[in-house]
Amino acid sequence: ALNDARRAIRRQAHQTLARPVPVRGGEGFELTLRNGDNRLGRIEVGVLLSDSRAPGILPSDKPTLMLGVKPMLSSELPEFATKRSPMEEDLRFTIPQHPAVRQFDTITVLFFPSAVRDTTGARVGIRQFELLPR
Repeated sequence: ALNDARRAIRRQAHQTLARPVPVRGGEGFELTLRNGDNRLGRIEVGVLLSDSRAPGILPSDKPTLMLGVKPMLSSELPEFATKRSPMEEDLRFTIPQHPAVRQFDTITVLFFPSAVRDTTGARVGIRQFELLPR
């Protein structure tokens, strides 16, 4: 299911920071999403941190840290419901204790819709992205 969803990526959101942020194990992020989608079908969300200032020519040469992929509960049964207005949902992602990168200056939020959503993207927006201390 997740492998199918990865092939069906419909959206990514990128934020480049003015200065690199040191990576500290145990810290995390809270991502507040607004789900205005009325179609049943799992939506998974991932967070990727990267250091664009690191040596290397191609983006694939740059160090990255994937913080994981989590489902939006508001897109699944039994929490799913036809919505008259958008619903907000918080997802938390934690930096591992021994991260593979030292700093990041780019945050990428990835949206992985389920295979039943192949023809259209999800109506999901990012409301807030907050760094949480240990």
